[in-house]
Amino acid sequence: MSQDLQVVKLQFETGRVGAGSMLLQLAVNSELQTIDGTATGTILEGTQHPKKFSGRVNGVTHATGLGTHVRAGSLQGQVIVATEGGGASAYLAPFSAQFSVDANWNGTGEFRIADQMYDCQVTRMRTLEMAD
Repeated sequence: MSQDLQVVKLQFETGRVGAGSMLLQLAVNSELQTIDGTATGTILEGTQHPKKFSGRVNGVTHATGLGTHVRAGSLQGQVIVATEGGGASAYLAPFSAQFSVDANWNGTGEFRIADQMYDCQVTRMRTLEMAD
């Protein structure tokens, strides 16, 4: 039994100072409709004390059958948030993300760390593939 498994990198960007950005690196199993991977990024971008975060995430994805946004997904997990400068520290925070994308994995989404939410544009990043 073969599984339809693909690796997808999604960049979430807000484009605003003081907001956040994130890179999701996901293994997507279309047969089981599951997604599993890592989230890394920055919140409070462009401020004096931005915070970096990283952690493991998992969730589900579904075909929508609606217009140009043909796939929706949601993820949850916990991330380690690290502050630098002004008294370095780290803490564990709840994480969630949702996205709605077209057939090329581009669209819109949001991610939430603790009580902070960031609306984003979602862009698929190219992954290196092994040569045949």
